Amino acid sequence: MKKFLLILLSAYMTNVWAQITTENLGSKSLDGTRKVTIVLPDGYDKRERYPLFVVLNASSLLEPTVSSMRYFNKTGEVPPAIVVGIYNTESDVTIPEETGIPFNDTANFFEFVGQVVVPHVQSKYAVNSFKGIIGDGEAGNFINYYLLKENALFDAYISLSPNVTEKIIPSMPEQVDSFKRPIFYYLGWAQIDDNAKLKKVKELHNLMNTKEYTNGFYYYQEFPRVSISAVPVSGIPEALNLFFELYRPITMREYAEKVVRVQTNTTQYLQDKYKSIKDLYGIDKAPLLEDVKSIYAAILKNADFESIPILVKYIKPYYKDTALPDYLEGDYYLRIQEPQKAFRALQRAYGAKEIDFVTKELISQTLERLQKEARGKLKTKKGDVVIPEKTEQSAEGNSAENAKDTENNTSKTE
Repeated sequence: MKKFLLILLSAYMTNVWAQITTENLGSKSLDGTRKVTIVLPDGYDKRERYPLFVVLNASSLLEPTVSSMRYFNKTGEVPPAIVVGIYNTESDVTIPEETGIPFNDTANFFEFVGQVVVPHVQSKYAVNSFKGIIGDGEAGNFINYYLLKENALFDAYISLSPNVTEKIIPSMPEQVDSFKRPIFYYLGWAQIDDNAKLKKVKELHNLMNTKEYTNGFYYYQEFPRVSISAVPVSGIPEALNLFFELYRPITMREYAEKVVRVQTNTTQYLQDKYKSIKDLYGIDKAPLLEDVKSIYAAILKNADFESIPILVKYIKPYYKDTALPDYLEGDYYLRIQEPQKAFRALQRAYGAKEIDFVTKELISQTLERLQKEARGKLKTKKGDVVIPEKTEQSAEGNSAENAKDTENNTSKTE
């Protein structure tokens, strides 16, 4: 038994660590090479496309970044992403005070990240258009210079306890909002940081926070009782969670405050949500079953029945191998008093794969009730699925509850 567990553990570790690759990369202008670790998401599939996050100061920031990514990926709150950790030196990312811009070593490293590391990862792995960068201390300031370029290399910036260059502070808020695509920026710092450093961070924050953004997003957090070294452990997961707020499944609060208040064409809410996920993050995400159920519950609650066919058409490409689309179509016809069409749709659903609350038992009960109400006049066609008949007692016992099943199984508690 012990030997079996060791083999199982070994296989698990091999599977996990097979997702991690370490290389030494360099460039003509860079002094030597830099260690670069590439971490692929669990279940990486080269046919998919993933966001890319570059992590500077990888010796301290890579682990909390990867841990946060994996945790949120499991909860469905953050998409799977490729993480690249760069083991830079302090001089690589320290902006000279006299120039206020990347110069010599920092200029070389700046180009190394943008012209060597990112293209290298893009050429080897399935990366989409969304890119982020993370840094703290001097590196937290260094990453701002990618944002200050005419064409920003990254879409998301996590700057933790940065040693901000004073010269760039006035231009930062406008720059966040100056691009056609949305920019996400997170600033996190410890309240107990060095006074001179803290003063510049708060000056940057005050300007960033008073700006009204039309196409950018600014988030921040001051950590009052933690050490500087603890800021990344709290700041990185918070930033990721905020950046990908739209990616999350529909919550109970979102349902109560937004979804259920849509009175007509409720399906449009779901379509808009997933279009925005594509536009913001470059991710073609299939609509989650729980999100579909939330929309359906709102449709039933508001008697917005004409949204059901729109919902069916939208989800069919994603759920075509399940009973869900045909069941929803059948339920629609039931609600608009077209029993023959409902009967046919539900028969198709019965022959498809069960999913969540849409079980063969539920479908057969609904079909039995339909036939009973139509006094056996509903007709099947050649090739239709024949539903096994139940005893009269069973059919009568179940029929009284069927009308409520759909709403009970899909509704949310407000």
